[in-house]
Amino acid sequence: MKKQFYRAFLVCIATLSAMTISAQTSGGQSTEGKDFWVTLLRSDADSPNELSLRFSTKEAATIQVQNPYTGFDTTLVLGANELGSLILNRNDCYVGTAEDETVSQRAIHVTATENISLIAANYRNKSFDVAAILPTSSLKNEYRIQCYTPYDHESKFQGSHFAIVATEDNTVVDFCPTVQTKAVYDVLNKATGGYNLSDEEMQLSKFKIGDTLTTPILNKGEVYYVWTGTNQGNNADLSGTWVCARNNKPIAVFNGNPHTNISVRNGEAVRDRDHIYSQAMPVVYWGTQFAVTASMTRRRDKIRIQALNNGTEIRINGNLVHTFDFATNPKHFYEFEIGSPASDIVDKNGNMAANDGSPVVEGTSCWIETSCPAAVHLFMVSNRYDYPISPYCDGDPSMIWINPIEQQISDITFGTFQTAQVDNHYLNIVTTAANAASVVLDGVSIADDFEALQGNANYVFARKKITNDTHQLKADSGFIAHVYGYGEKESYGYPAGGATKPLTQAITINGQEFTPDSHNLLCGEDTIHFGCDLNYEFEKIVWGFGDGGTYTTEGPASESKVDHYYKESGVYAAYALIYRSSSNVCVGQSIMDSIPITVNIGRFVFSISGLDIPCKVEGQPFVGKIFYNNASGVDLLGENTTIEYTDAALAVGFKNSELTINEAENYFGIVIPDGAKAGDEYGIHLQIKSDCGGTDTTLHFMLNYDNDVLTQRFSNILGLRKEPFDGKQLSDYQWYRTSDSTAVAGQVSAVLNLKDVDATDSYYLCFYVNKGTSNEVQTCTCAKAFNPNPQDYNEFEDGVEIGATTAQAGERIFVNTSGKATAQWINVNGEVLGEASLPEGGCTINVPGEAGFYILRIITDQQERNFKFLVTK
Repeated sequence: MKKQFYRAFLVCIATLSAMTISAQTSGGQSTEGKDFWVTLLRSDADSPNELSLRFSTKEAATIQVQNPYTGFDTTLVLGANELGSLILNRNDCYVGTAEDETVSQRAIHVTATENISLIAANYRNKSFDVAAILPTSSLKNEYRIQCYTPYDHESKFQGSHFAIVATEDNTVVDFCPTVQTKAVYDVLNKATGGYNLSDEEMQLSKFKIGDTLTTPILNKGEVYYVWTGTNQGNNADLSGTWVCARNNKPIAVFNGNPHTNISVRNGEAVRDRDHIYSQAMPVVYWGTQFAVTASMTRRRDKIRIQALNNGTEIRINGNLVHTFDFATNPKHFYEFEIGSPASDIVDKNGNMAANDGSPVVEGTSCWIETSCPAAVHLFMVSNRYDYPISPYCDGDPSMIWINPIEQQISDITFGTFQTAQVDNHYLNIVTTAANAASVVLDGVSIADDFEALQGNANYVFARKKITNDTHQLKADSGFIAHVYGYGEKESYGYPAGGATKPLTQAITINGQEFTPDSHNLLCGEDTIHFGCDLNYEFEKIVWGFGDGGTYTTEGPASESKVDHYYKESGVYAAYALIYRSSSNVCVGQSIMDSIPITVNIGRFVFSISGLDIPCKVEGQPFVGKIFYNNASGVDLLGENTTIEYTDAALAVGFKNSELTINEAENYFGIVIPDGAKAGDEYGIHLQIKSDCGGTDTTLHFMLNYDNDVLTQRFSNILGLRKEPFDGKQLSDYQWYRTSDSTAVAGQVSAVLNLKDVDATDSYYLCFYVNKGTSNEVQTCTCAKAFNPNPQDYNEFEDGVEIGATTAQAGERIFVNTSGKATAQWINVNGEVLGEASLPEGGCTINVPGEAGFYILRIITDQQERNFKFLVTK
């Protein structure tokens, strides 16, 4: 197969995720979930291997395992607290080969009806490891690779590697390898051998450490594999490689070694080797505080701390042990050992181990702090490096992500991984001393198993041997844990579970967290308790309270508390300006962080500010906007807010699914159905629950678009009848031509003078109706077209006649009718000025008291007739 290279050679300056103050509204995801992506990694390149999956559940679940490219599809049904397993044959679960830097369809998609924990192993007899698989919802776009420096005692060098799984179509990933990859190595060898290079290969031959490479476009479920080839030592260790998907596309990244010894003694690799395999953790989940606990029955573990930022300081048990200088440490990790002192290390014959120094940490635990976000991995060493006495050859290399203290959880279900060799399983747990009494494993308290953690008296740890089964670990508050096991020349290990939430530094006020993009609302009656508890020192914090008052907290410190009294109710734009100490500024962080805070003293401030509803056009959707004033910064999309139509609106066809909220422009979008009637009142019910007292109101609106609202006044005037809108305020009149829907220039009153327009056309009127209250509005209305052709208002009909068509103000005229009737005087504005009842045979009625043109309307049981009438002085 011809290899395809798509390269973008750039200076490798990684745009690291900003570990600054950010929103954290849900507390973060966990490692449990319903959707996962996983792939194989090469396990001992000259031998076959299989993908083995293990599932553990709290609730009964149906689990589906698929490869969308091969047609592989199988389903498992598990009961509550059950441990399930599935072994996938290589040929069933993927297509393509794991060649260096090519695309293959090797990813497996796992979905479940309930939350599950998923672990995966690249299994081969006496050469495997286990990875805890992150749910898709916890995946991000940026990672750092961590492997182990590859060594081999038989010159069967296998190097290190990683794989990228796309979870969405059109995914492009940049990566900056810290060593030559096999694709680069092969191209350089080809060039040295005198072979002609393609244009893509020619570009690749120019690669230098520090350049950025780019994957081809990956579709959902496709895998891009990167390997150093059969090399060993520092030049084959991909640790520190930056991996970042463009456009914030979420990807899964898996890293490790096909097989390696861990590690060397006296310059030689110490037996035996093993496969190491782990899923990389997105850098946004890295932390600054770690509790490391050593493996049970083993004498040594190796710990690697990988830094995200240059200049990061590492403190172990309070002592500064290392400051990163990326110029001299391009792989960005610091390594040390934890375990027994040299005097306790013996070989298999019981003799003292020669030339073996004591570890940095003597004992079974330690406390690590870093000045900027970091990642910590524990590596189990080769069995003969550990010098066990009995049983001989228990355990081998394995790789375990150690969750930061910031990623504690309080409830997790996990499973072990049993093989023919591995039958010893263990669990390490870390929690606060105050929380230890509440920790329960499989329903049984383990409070008596905890001991003090070295380096931090606030924490305790326990190490437990456990059975091969599904287990549940619970506590009142947080803990971290990892599970592991070993047998003859085999080991596995992985984090038992953890949170996956971005590292945050937040302002807390009255117990609430405030971040720059949060929608939190602070409310109270008088005194507000502002507080700031950070994980770094600041030079000062300047508080602004929004009412003109300020306060400055001087550093160096990491905590600030201040109370402020508000004299009056209202909404205040408060803020906190945090000036960091220059020594505590990490990449992506600014010297000054600004946090805006909305303070509401009293109830919510929420009202309707206006509306924008276009005229209804027959046969087309009627869509409008109702604007609101959200002075309190209420999160209308939050869990405490309910917005839906009233029953009356739903009954005529309004749909809650079509009721939209535009928070950027502050309006409700409404779609008005054909079933909505003119003149009927509908409403949007808004209910907000809050400690501030909340709000519960209905925003009323009414539709009016009917011929009845227009009338012809005399032969040369069209006008709006006001009686349908009695008691309402009308505004923003505009007349339109029916023939082309264009506005008639200058015609912006309730009447249209036909002398100013083409009387052969017909016309319609648009206007606004407002009830005059902030939360009750009526829509912009459009009166339908009215034909202005003149009508004869003086024609006498059978059964009705009037004595005159003109009279002086205050006179009386006689109206003759054949039956009972009603007489109305109507002015040119369409207003009914007076009304009189007429007996059969008629009677005299009063003429209006003011001069002008009027309509005299006679209404009988059979007819309605209008007469033009002139009243003179």
